[in-house]
Amino acid sequence: MDSQKIKLDFPFFKEHPNAVYLDSAATSQKPKCIIDFLNTFYSTQNANAGRGAYSLSTKLLKQIEQSRNVVREFISAELDSEIFFNSGSTLAQAQIANCLLTYFKDGDEILYSPLDHRSFVDPWFDLQRKLKHFGVNINLVPYQIRPTGDADINDIKNKVTKKTKLINITQVHNVFGTDADVHLLKEIRESGVFINVDAAQSVGHTKVNVVELGADFLSFSGHKMFSSFGVGVLYINKNVQEIVSKENLPQEKGTKDYPGILSLAMAINYLHDIGLSNVHTHLVDLTQYALASLRELPGLSFTKGVGFCPCNDGYGIVSFNIEGFDPLDVAFYLSQHDIWVRAGDHCTAKSDNQVNAVRCSMHVYTTCEDIDRLVCALKSLLQV
Repeated sequence: MDSQKIKLDFPFFKEHPNAVYLDSAATSQKPKCIIDFLNTFYSTQNANAGRGAYSLSTKLLKQIEQSRNVVREFISAELDSEIFFNSGSTLAQAQIANCLLTYFKDGDEILYSPLDHRSFVDPWFDLQRKLKHFGVNINLVPYQIRPTGDADINDIKNKVTKKTKLINITQVHNVFGTDADVHLLKEIRESGVFINVDAAQSVGHTKVNVVELGADFLSFSGHKMFSSFGVGVLYINKNVQEIVSKENLPQEKGTKDYPGILSLAMAINYLHDIGLSNVHTHLVDLTQYALASLRELPGLSFTKGVGFCPCNDGYGIVSFNIEGFDPLDVAFYLSQHDIWVRAGDHCTAKSDNQVNAVRCSMHVYTTCEDIDRLVCALKSLLQV
């Protein structure tokens, strides 16, 4: 895969020729085909799907359903009816909580990681407070993240009881960049426990198969995988839909972000053209190149994740600290050199477990030269 050539697909880098963009885990840049489509849609195709008895309206409705099919195939779901469009991963968790609103009984348990993204944790504490008003007390039970940065599957299994009804697990962590072995929870799922997967950082970076994962719920946001802001997907397994209250399932009522949904299908096709295996290989190579380069810097230490363990993998996320420097100060210094990274707590859910680090996150347009510039700037900061 020629990342220098692919970079030409992204107008952002033409507008910012000196930029080193290392914040793709927050949002990806958009290829020209997506930008051109959005402009064309609003210029020539703008209508409200299914609301009018004219061709633009009826055609758009058909395109939305075609996009649903593209998404279904992309994550290897069985039915189009398992795919629900929404505004993104954050809303998806609230939708899942509402889906299970009448499912939980007094004393039921939810397993979660305090080190996960706030949007993947807070809705369940909100649900706990809401149910308490109705005399239903549910318990949120934290499980451990291993030093390697992935969910401790053994700790999860040890904490499962007869009261456990849901396990929330992040497939690829937004700070640590490591892949959890979600599929190892299948045996627990067979005992009636639902598995809820946050795939925001994995979809678009590697092949995601909801059947192989054993996911009952899976969510992701389009803007992290080249489509426009404000569109996302919630997958709900057909078997779950038969168990939970039908009126609590997400309802795609009202006017949706139609161009966003279509741009998501286009982004998927763009990824298919590149090849997801090529994307993953590129990110593995970049991750290892970044780790090897950064290890040479004095006083630099990696957080949990691929930098902590000697593995030959990676999803383009590397987080670190430099002794004697606040992560935000490092980020501001790098920005003066047109190198854009993320720093801070990275939306860690619980304040007593917050991660404070510099995060570099990459995608298909990131090159080894970008990493070289990052290391060069850090050497200048450290005066080495």
